[in-house]
Amino acid sequence: MLDDISLFVKICRYNSFNDAAHQLGMPLSTISRRVNQLEKNLGSSLFFRDKNGLKLTVAGNEILTACQPSIEHVEGILNTLDTKKNWDKGSIKFVGPTNFISKLFADQFFDDFFEEYPDIVVNFDLSNERSNLNQQQFDLAMRLGDLEDSGFICKTIGKMEFVLVASPQLISTHGSPKNLNGLDIFPKIIFSPIQNWQFTSAENCSLDYLPQGDFISNNIDLCVNRTIAGHGICYLAKQYVADAIATGELLTLLPQYRPRRRLINLLWPSKPLPYRTRVLIDYLANKLAKTI
Repeated sequence: MLDDISLFVKICRYNSFNDAAHQLGMPLSTISRRVNQLEKNLGSSLFFRDKNGLKLTVAGNEILTACQPSIEHVEGILNTLDTKKNWDKGSIKFVGPTNFISKLFADQFFDDFFEEYPDIVVNFDLSNERSNLNQQQFDLAMRLGDLEDSGFICKTIGKMEFVLVASPQLISTHGSPKNLNGLDIFPKIIFSPIQNWQFTSAENCSLDYLPQGDFISNNIDLCVNRTIAGHGICYLAKQYVADAIATGELLTLLPQYRPRRRLINLLWPSKPLPYRTRVLIDYLANKLAKTI
């Protein structure tokens, strides 16, 4: 009956069965049959039918007054959903750091997104080098750490926790460092995007340590594997070494100093934002807030 009431409201807009049939793309006989069935179910006539068009009976006017706002509200919602469904289709060029995004894929981070939005194609343009966004076309970019003034719209969606780690065998050889100066005697593995190891003391003072690297790479797996193998200490995002810490393959150092967190930022050009890009931004923001 609800479908027939919705049809009744639409007929009232056109004030004619013929016009309604034409506008709705329905046979006139179907419209007449459904209105007759609705009147039968309600036990009351809805229209006075004459050559001058349709006129509502008292019952018809009462039903139109009661139902029209709700019908139009539902139609508005359905139209919005249909528009969003069309906006979902298309591609997004997403620029981001290879190591970080690869770890997210390894953790099946994006599975829910691709399941919910199968018509969105994300073109992942990844690099371990921090490219100049002003010199390339993109829809969305991720940047870790401090940002240069780029002129893009920016949203900070999380913070990465860092740790200073070493293997048990390296500590057994060199002893446990007591302070930042004590790191000088250790071989060091530098994950090259992070040249400056930043800490906060127990007194909330900012401390920087500039390591001289014995091994430098922008590949996170190489840095983690060499650290586990005992070739040096390393300053890394905790997400990359959490399992090794849990199993005892790596130990955290200098608990009196807290490695400073690095911001996770999303950037996009200052122009109207497509719905498909907005849903990816929201997905990243909501999920990273729970996982990092």
